[in-house]
Amino acid sequence: MFTGDMAAQWKELQGSNHWEGLLDPLDVGLRRCLITYGEMIMATYEASIGESRSPNAGMCRYRRADLFQRVDVSHPGWYEATRYLYATASAEVRGKVLLRPLCRERCARECNWMGYVAVATDEGAAALGRRDIVVAWRGTQRALEWVADLKLALASAAGIL
Repeated sequence: MFTGDMAAQWKELQGSNHWEGLLDPLDVGLRRCLITYGEMIMATYEASIGESRSPNAGMCRYRRADLFQRVDVSHPGWYEATRYLYATASAEVRGKVLLRPLCRERCARECNWMGYVAVATDEGAAALGRRDIVVAWRGTQRALEWVADLKLALASAAGIL
């Protein structure tokens, strides 16, 4: 993926120099880096079971050990999924549940596979010049999730910023 001093190039691609000279025109190495991270995000959509009739609806299609070999990621040996992330949403109106999570058999009330945590393997760390950690989760997909998103109230960040 990189030529020359890979560690220095990787730091530069990660913004160590504020992407000076890499954005216009877009550097080929930075483009490859962005595409790889994009593929890792898309893996969350490709691996999620969305068929509501399936007894495994809301879960991941693949075991952690197989995830990157089963989906389209450019360098499947560079990362290992170490943890899966689960979340749930529900929508209530005046105390009545309108929609429920997809999962019903395996984890009943509180589940929907959302994504994963991945860590660079030894091969990946050697190629990247460091031990990289990726946390990837899918975005809002189901009607239930959209309803939950719409119910969120905005909060001021003044105390943080």
